[in-house]
Amino acid sequence: MESEAILFYQAAGIVIIGVLATWLLTEALFKKLRSLPLTEEQKRTIVSFKGIVEVILYIIIVLTALSALGVDIVPLLTSLGIVGVAVSLAVKDLLADYVAGLVLIVGRSLRKGQRIKILDKGIEGVVEEIGWRQTTLLDGEKIITIPNRVVAASTIMYLKE
Repeated sequence: MESEAILFYQAAGIVIIGVLATWLLTEALFKKLRSLPLTEEQKRTIVSFKGIVEVILYIIIVLTALSALGVDIVPLLTSLGIVGVAVSLAVKDLLADYVAGLVLIVGRSLRKGQRIKILDKGIEGVVEEIGWRQTTLLDGEKIITIPNRVVAASTIMYLKE
């Protein structure tokens, strides 16, 4: 009976410390992002990305607590791994665009109003918007949208006005 109580308190401690650590970690990680001059869409995306990170960390906390209680989590980890691989394959381009968008926004390698030429694609225009999934260029009357993974992987020439 006492050993079950000890296991319960260990699992409860893991959950409490894990939730506190998750809160501290996500606040620290996203504090810098919130201080950047971002559009409302970008701010909403940061909030949703923060939610995804928190869910992943909470899953880890629950699995660790279950393990502390003596539950065999290997089948759960195997199932999560298979689901993770399937999901990542299904959304790999979307994730690549979001990560590249994060790099473009935080790194500030492109700025709104800047005239650029993407040499690899032969595309030229003025940066209208840098979103999380795509970058929009204006070329006279044409609006050109380019996935961020393409922009991040391309050679860019910065042109004078």
